[in-house]
Amino acid sequence: DRPFWLFTGVASSEAAYQLVVQSGYRVVKHTALEDHVNYDRAMIQAYLAQAQSLEVQIALTGKDWVKWRSLGVSPESVVVLEPKIRWVQGRESWESVVWAV
Repeated sequence: DRPFWLFTGVASSEAAYQLVVQSGYRVVKHTALEDHVNYDRAMIQAYLAQAQSLEVQIALTGKDWVKWRSLGVSPESVVVLEPKIRWVQGRESWESVVWAV
């Protein structure tokens, strides 16, 4: 129910932001960082503390979550937003390429 502070350290941060908003999430703050940003523990702890004082929930892309998790952030501290693929056709072809089936 809390509004989101969205972090996007991806190639197209604006597209990610637009998709999140169009999906119905309430984003009150967006921090667009460069693709392949090097997060550090102090930076993340500062963001988490600021989010708490602002009474917002931090939302991350899956790509950013991998980095935050490696720096000791618990999954309860953030929300990870990841698109889900719904296959209409071609799943078998994709799996044969990826898994060499």
